[in-house]
Amino acid sequence: IVVGGGAAGCAAAAAMTDAGLDVLVLERGPSDLAVPSTQHKDGWPQSVNDGGQYIRWTEGVWGVVARVLGGGTALNGGLFLADRREWFEENMKDVDFDVLHKSYEKLQKELAVPSTPTDFGVAWNEALQEAGWGTADTSKAQLEYPIDPPHPYLPFSTFNWSAPGIPRVGAASLLHHRWAKPNLRVVTHAEVHQVLFDDTRAVGVSLKLAGWLWCGSVRARKGVIVSAGAIFTPQLLQISGVGPREHLEKLGVKVVSDLPVGENFVDRLVQPLAILSPVRIPLTVGYTLVVDPKKNAVIEGVGGDNVAAELGIASLALAPPKYRFRFLRPFVKGLFTYMPKPLRAILDNMIQPVALMADTRSRGSVMAKSKHVGRTPRVTANYFKDPQDMRDQTKNLERLIKLANTEAIANFTRDKFDCNHWRVKWFVRRFARSLIPALGCVFKTHRQKRLSMITVPCIFASSSPLKARENFIRDYIVSSYHYFGTAAVGTVLDAADFSVKGTQGLHVVDASVLPAATRVNPQGTIMALGNYVGEAAGEGEPERLTRPLPRTGVSGTHV
Repeated sequence: IVVGGGAAGCAAAAAMTDAGLDVLVLERGPSDLAVPSTQHKDGWPQSVNDGGQYIRWTEGVWGVVARVLGGGTALNGGLFLADRREWFEENMKDVDFDVLHKSYEKLQKELAVPSTPTDFGVAWNEALQEAGWGTADTSKAQLEYPIDPPHPYLPFSTFNWSAPGIPRVGAASLLHHRWAKPNLRVVTHAEVHQVLFDDTRAVGVSLKLAGWLWCGSVRARKGVIVSAGAIFTPQLLQISGVGPREHLEKLGVKVVSDLPVGENFVDRLVQPLAILSPVRIPLTVGYTLVVDPKKNAVIEGVGGDNVAAELGIASLALAPPKYRFRFLRPFVKGLFTYMPKPLRAILDNMIQPVALMADTRSRGSVMAKSKHVGRTPRVTANYFKDPQDMRDQTKNLERLIKLANTEAIANFTRDKFDCNHWRVKWFVRRFARSLIPALGCVFKTHRQKRLSMITVPCIFASSSPLKARENFIRDYIVSSYHYFGTAAVGTVLDAADFSVKGTQGLHVVDASVLPAATRVNPQGTIMALGNYVGEAAGEGEPERLTRPLPRTGVSGTHV
C-alpha cells in the first residue's frame, strides 16, 4: 500500500508495479486529469490554487500542499533537476548514488525534455553572463548543475515544449502509462486516517473514500509506504503512534515507536523580485539557471502570463505575514478578477527573478493538533532563527537587484517615472512629506539610484538601506513550497532502506526523508528516491503478475 500519490509515491508505485508486486495507491485528492490546469504549461501557476491545499504557518506565511494525483509535480513550474553526489555524501551517505543516478536518468527519459527558450529566457541568460555568473551551453541540457566553477546551464523540464499544447508530464504520468497493468490499482479521494499495526508491524491502513464512506481497514500483505509529503507524512505517523512520546501522549495516541517525527522541518527560503515590464512576456520558468553552493544561491528567471496574480492569491504576500488572514484570499482573487484589463495586463507582464537558498539553516516543526487527520497540523518554519539565513537572504536580494539592472533585460523592465515638475515636488514636500520614501517605488528619487525600475511590492527608499532590505525581506517573505526533513533518514528512518525505526513493514519516501534542503528544485530528487525505494522493494519479484488481484476491501478504477 502506497499512501500518497505524489512525486515519490507515484515513482515508487510504478517501479514496484514493473517488478510485479501488487500495488495499491491511495491518493486523498482527485486525479490530475480532473484538474485541467495541471495538464499543460499554460495552467501554471493557476495549478497551485486549483490543486493545492492552503495551510498557514504559525508565522502567518501561507504554504500550499498538493491535493491531487502527482502531488507537487502536478502544480510546480516543471524544472527537473538532479542533486550531485557531494550532497548525498554529506547528507545521505548510505544511499547508493550510482543506483540513484540511474533512477534520475530513467525518469528523465520518461518524463522530461530540455527547457525551451522564450525572448525573456534568452535575455535572462545574457543577464546572467553580464552580471558575472558565466556562460551557459544552451546546445544541450544537463541533469546536474555544473561546478568548478559554477555557471549557468540548460535544465530539463516536465513541460513537453515540443508537443502540441505543451503538456505537463509529471509523476502521475508514471501511473497513467501503466494503467492497464493488472497489478496496479489507484484510488483517488481516499483519505488515510491511520496506519494500522500488529504490535510494531504495519499491516494496513484505515481510510475514508470521498470524505464520507468509511471503508474500515485495508490490509497489506507486504507492507506500507507512506509518501504523503513533508507536512502530512509526520501528521499521519504521529496519529498512528510513531513520533515524540510526550506529544503522542498529549494526543492520547498509543506509542508504537518514540521518534523525533515532525522535527527538523525546513521551508527553503526564497527571495523573489517582481518587476513591471513594458512588454508582454510569454510564460518563462528557468530557461537557464545557476547554482552556486558556496554563495548559497540558486538563481532562476521566471515571468510572464498570470504568475503575479495566481501566486499572489496563494501567498497573500502583498501584506506582511501577521496580516495575511484567510478572509483576504477571496478579496485578492476578486481584485485580480475584476481589475480593469489594462491594469491586469500590466501586472501579468512582470518578470520575477528568484533566488532560492541552497542551504537553509533554520529549522521548525510539524505537529499534529489532534488524532483526527482532517485537522491540519501546526506548522512552524522558524524563518531566520539562524542569523546566517538573513545574511544570505540579503545577499541574494542584492544579487537580484544587480541582475535587474543589467542591460540585457533593460527592454523587459519598466523605468520609474521622473518627478521633476516643481509643482509636484512642492506639493509632496508641503503636504505629503511622509510619502517620500514610498514614492521610490514609482518615482525616481535621490535615495534610490541603484534600482531604476518599478517593483511590486516596493523596496522602500531609506537612509538605512540595509535595514530597509531586512524589513522588506521579513514583510514580504513567502514560502518556496519546498519542504523537507520531518521524517529524516538517520533520526527517524533507517538510512539504508528508509524503514521506520522501531517498526517492521513500514517505510517512508518523500521530501520528509531528506535531512536538509536539496541544493536545487527538489522534484527530480524526490521522484528518483521514490523509484530507488520502489526498485529495492521489488527486487527478486517476477517481472509480471499472472494471477488476478485479491479483493482489498476498496473498490476503485484505474486512472
